[in-house]
Amino acid sequence: MKDDTGGAVVPTHGGGRITPWRKGQSGNPRGPAPHTVEARRLAREATPDAVRELVVLLADPDPRIRLLAANSILDRGLGKPKPPAEGDGGPVVINVITGVPEPDG
Repeated sequence: MKDDTGGAVVPTHGGGRITPWRKGQSGNPRGPAPHTVEARRLAREATPDAVRELVVLLADPDPRIRLLAANSILDRGLGKPKPPAEGDGGPVVINVITGVPEPDG
């Protein structure tokens, strides 16, 4: 028997038919499972307390704890940084400027 899948994985359900979603059709018409909805609700309720705790940890004497807290706050506030696109080349260089430069005289 000839394999005409081109090496693709063929699902065992649906008789091996792969059909794309129609425009406007939901991929999950029944919606998320009830336990998922509940977990998200609980997480949203706990978010303000969690962020307050992260802010407290910014003053921890251990620099590792401060770094993890700062990264967590930035990731949630600004979003996680996107990985560089493939083939972008070398490393990203960030220049940090501290203070106010004096005007040229």
